[in-house]
Amino acid sequence: MTVTGGRRYQFEYSLNSRDWNNMGAAVTVAGDFLPPADRGVRVALTAGGTAEAVGKFDWIRIVPRRKN
Repeated sequence: MTVTGGRRYQFEYSLNSRDWNNMGAAVTVAGDFLPPADRGVRVALTAGGTAEAVGKFDWIRIVPRRKN
């Protein structure tokens, strides 16, 4: 997940930790509806689609990064 301007979110995934792919059709998602920065925003990994859909997540790493 990359956040731009504090309100635009882009999501990617990798199957080998080297090659990253955009998640879904939308390149960015507006986060204007999220709570202000002084309230906790949570990240969740989910799987969707058919009733039989299954998702497996081995790990998640979140690294805060600011551009100077």
